Amino acid sequence: MKKGIEITKVGFSVNIENDYKVNTKINAYIPTERNIRLLSKLGESIIDKKDGAYILSGAYGSGKSFFISVLLNLLSVENQGEIDIFLKRSEEKFQLKKTYEKFKDKKYIVVFARDRFES
Repeated sequence: MKKGIEITKVGFSVNIENDYKVNTKINAYIPTERNIRLLSKLGESIIDKKDGAYILSGAYGSGKSFFISVLLNLLSVENQGEIDIFLKRSEEKFQLKKTYEKFKDKKYIVVFARDRFES
């Protein structure tokens, strides 16, 4: 009898533009304390309308797109109940809920910059 490997659960990839407002993805995100602190810092910068930019760098597959997807979804979620799982997980690491409460009732425009121009 041959032995094999059985895959019981497969993760999913993230496409920032396609996954915008897909809250099942944000609830699947398993945050680290460092990620939650960075989400909070970026959220506070947006709330305070600070000038500046951030560079998010990391190795292939390290979660950069997932992180940005989570941030964009936090900025645009219409019902907190849709992301309760994520908020509970994040509170175990760092208090993100305070930051979320500050911008949950505000409206933000998310713009996706594309690198291809068609004529």
